[in-house]
Amino acid sequence: MSGAEVTVTTDSIDTCERRQFAHYTARRVKATTRFEPGLGASTPASVEETDGWYIDLPGLGCQDRGSTGFAFLTAGTRMDRFQFKWLGKAPKGYPIEETSLRTEAGKKTISKVELLEISEAPLNASIFELPSGYTKALQRGDGGVDMTKPDTASNRAEYYWTRFTFWVRGLFR
Repeated sequence: MSGAEVTVTTDSIDTCERRQFAHYTARRVKATTRFEPGLGASTPASVEETDGWYIDLPGLGCQDRGSTGFAFLTAGTRMDRFQFKWLGKAPKGYPIEETSLRTEAGKKTISKVELLEISEAPLNASIFELPSGYTKALQRGDGGVDMTKPDTASNRAEYYWTRFTFWVRGLFR
């Protein structure tokens, strides 16, 4: 594949600080991720610094990532190639508190995540049941949904007939 290369370097450290959250032990991890675009890349240069507290939740299928990797991203008509590098190996886990500072083109963006409550009580099965009177909304051909109409054969026929007539009119313009 051709395209400009962007190096994404993530360095993470476990500060060895610990604190309790419910019956979990949270660990503090700080990480820095740098996006360094090569000549002609459409991805802008940026740095994201993250400071957070994380817990491990068993059974979520989380896996450790490798130390390098590649990915491709299409931006407009160009495709950047990403080279991923991980310097520090401190695992994050599930964030219970996390602050990120992203700097791009001199602009700073701060985002915060905070878990307010945790419960291991079983969920009531009734929350997964469809309410009485439920009808499926009309599925559109573009992947969207028309929430104002139920998905019936006549509504589908009307929808596709309308699309067909617009397509035919477009042929004669």
